[in-house]
Formats: sequence, structure tokens, C-alpha cells
Amino acid sequence: MSEGLRQQVEDMTAFVKGTKIVERFIGTVSGSYRRNQATVRVEDMLRTIGKEKGTVVPHVIATVSAAEMKGVPFIAMEMLNGESLGKAAYEKKIKYDNDFIRQETWMQLQDVLTGQIDRHGDNVMLTENGPVAIDHDLSFPTSPPRDFADKVPKSLVGLFQVRSRQKKKLITTELAVDEKSPRNYCVPPVIDQEMFGIITAIDLDKLRATYQECGLTRLEIQAAMGRAEGLKRAAEKLKNQGRVIESDQWETSPLVKEH
Repeated sequence: MSEGLRQQVEDMTAFVKGTKIVERFIGTVSGSYRRNQATVRVEDMLRTIGKEKGTVVPHVIATVSAAEMKGVPFIAMEMLNGESLGKAAYEKKIKYDNDFIRQETWMQLQDVLTGQIDRHGDNVMLTENGPVAIDHDLSFPTSPPRDFADKVPKSLVGLFQVRSRQKKKLITTELAVDEKSPRNYCVPPVIDQEMFGIITAIDLDKLRATYQECGLTRLEIQAAMGRAEGLKRAAEKLKNQGRVIESDQWETSPLVKEH
């Protein structure tokens, strides 16, 4: 290696070692880090509100951080012990008790706020403390913007028919509500009192500021704020419909079984 090239390598290594510089580098290149960071900050915000209200919001979103290895920046995720939710479901290992259903619903609510379009059984880990979501790269989408939250119908996936040009026959295919991906979020049809209290307590100005601090783009923030406002409206609607239960009723409530 020439002296000039060696100096370049050393300079680059020094460049990526600074955490703030790594964060900026990753965010500039792909935007993935800022979306991951914003996803984690949403849970931090909800847990802070919960703490102020004497409520424990469960940890259901894996934390991330900027890191580097051998001079290459990457996004590091917290170590989780367990197996994927999809595998656990296939092997019938999931105990659908009050804690599991409640934690899954908290995850669902956070997916509404972040606009997560890639939630499925393989990007949720079933740990000894319950389900924890991983892989936040496809949160805060802008194409389509997915700025709705309270307008999602009961069924996320509909069916439509297209005519195959090659075989000249109708094919029935799954279609998401926004005509893009069936891996979509949806406001749960039932929430509990603690969820209602925390959702209604979200400070939209502080939430916008958090997104700005994370470096989200104007379009990402615009869509995210639309979802947050929609989630607040949806919570009020559920309250008026009598679909807000106590936090210990997830396993027993007729409303949960009905919907």
C-alpha cells in the first residue's frame, strides 16, 4: 500500500469513529439511520409520557445505534434472545395471554405513528419479555406518503382481479388499502385505558421537533404528523364507541374476541 493510500485509509478510519459523524454519514447516504432513530424515539416518547402518568409502556421496539467496524459505518441493533414471531406461531409456542396481546397492540399503535410498511412475523422477535419489533428501515414512507391513520378499514387487505396478458385469464390478487403493500399498519379496533391516555397526551409540537432532530425530511414529517393527528382522532372515536377496555382485560374482554 502506498503512503498516500495508507494516509487516506487512516483519515477515513478517523472520520467514521466519531458517533455524530457516523450518524450523519449514514443518514446522508441512505436515510435508513434517521428512520431507525426516529422509530426508536417514538417509543422513548411514549414511555416518557407513560412514566409521567404512572403507566409502564412495554418495550416493543428494538433500539438501534450508529456504529462502525473496520472503518465501515452501519446500523447496530440491540441483542435480542429468542426466535421470530413467525416461527413461534408456526410451532404453536405463543401464549396469547393478556401481556402478549397488549404488547402486540402497543407495537401496532407505534407502527401507525411511524408508518411501518414491513411488519410481519419475521421482523418481530419473541423474547422472554414478549414481542419486540426489529427492522425499522421501511418506516416513515413517502411513496405513497401513508399519511392516514383513522381512515383504515377493518380489513387491511382487499382482493382485486387482473387479466393476465400471457394466459388471458383473470387472476385474483391481494391488494392493500393504499394499493402498494399488504404489510401495512392499521389502528386496532380496541385499545385500553392506558393507551387512550397516552395517545391523547402526545404533544404534536414536541413530536414534530423530535422528527426534525432525527433529520427526517419534510415529506416524511408531513405524512407522520398526519398519522399522529389521525391516531388521536381514532382514539377518541374508539372511546365514543365504547371500545376502550381496562389494561388487564385483553384476554377476557368480549370486545377483543368480537373484533
